Amino acid sequence: MIAVLITAAVVPGAFRLKLRTDGLALAPRDSPGVLTDRSMRADHGLVDSFVVVLRAESSENLFDRKSLQCIRDLTRALAEALPDARVVSLATEPSHRVFPGTLKFRPLLDPLPETQEDAARLRDEIHGLRVYDGTLVSKDARATALLVGASTERPRLEQYDRIRSVIETQDLGELDCEVIGAPVAEALLGIHILQDLGIPVRDSRLSIGPLPLAFALLAATFLLAFRSVPAVLLLLGKAGACLAFVFGTMGWLGIPIYLTTAVIPVLLTVIAVTDELHILSRFAQLRRERSELDAMAAIRTTMTELRRP
Repeated sequence: MIAVLITAAVVPGAFRLKLRTDGLALAPRDSPGVLTDRSMRADHGLVDSFVVVLRAESSENLFDRKSLQCIRDLTRALAEALPDARVVSLATEPSHRVFPGTLKFRPLLDPLPETQEDAARLRDEIHGLRVYDGTLVSKDARATALLVGASTERPRLEQYDRIRSVIETQDLGELDCEVIGAPVAEALLGIHILQDLGIPVRDSRLSIGPLPLAFALLAATFLLAFRSVPAVLLLLGKAGACLAFVFGTMGWLGIPIYLTTAVIPVLLTVIAVTDELHILSRFAQLRRERSELDAMAAIRTTMTELRRP
């Protein structure tokens, strides 16, 4: 009863659990590498970026007027949808040309090319700058990237969903679009971890993760092996209580789930059922082989044999 009460008191802490799937979470906060990274980000205003990649069949298709118009429209739409994020693309970067009578540089896509010769001249101009090669434009000039700075004020999954919704409203023609980058990997990895634990996320569809499925298979296996519902409840009850206690304690102490600790449910489940498997197997064997033993005598014999190992 004491164990039940303690576990019940700890369980609400599980609702306070947080996921940390970023790489910096794997190193101590006072690690020299982490401190240097934090200092450089603060000094230079560096942030992780969502990378929206637009890919065409050829460099001519990427640099035609329609594709360049798509790049400019998508850049503007992303900047409006995410006002606290800096959006960098071919539409925002300056060229070597200036507005008449000023020293203000024109953006690369102002004006848009009207002819194939204009498009080829723009492609050569961007290639000549070299700083955009492999960053905003791929080496083969068939793809371009739009960099959307990840805000620290909002969850990255929310920002990813907003970017995807903006892209869906745009007419990209024949351009293929992908959203990649470290923030995307971290956001989606968090979703996969929660789904593995059987926690529904993002929508209301029923999701049965590997952990609940593993519990169901364990229950079926134990029921076939021991022909006893109480034995199954004992095994899985202990494993479930162990998981609830550990995650509840982590929640109350403010310890998040990291990539390296996401395997805790699997390890705890295996550890939690191991000793009972030996005890129940030996108990069942004694009951079969020595009919003169009643249940209590079989329990005493089993524990006498197995308590040390």
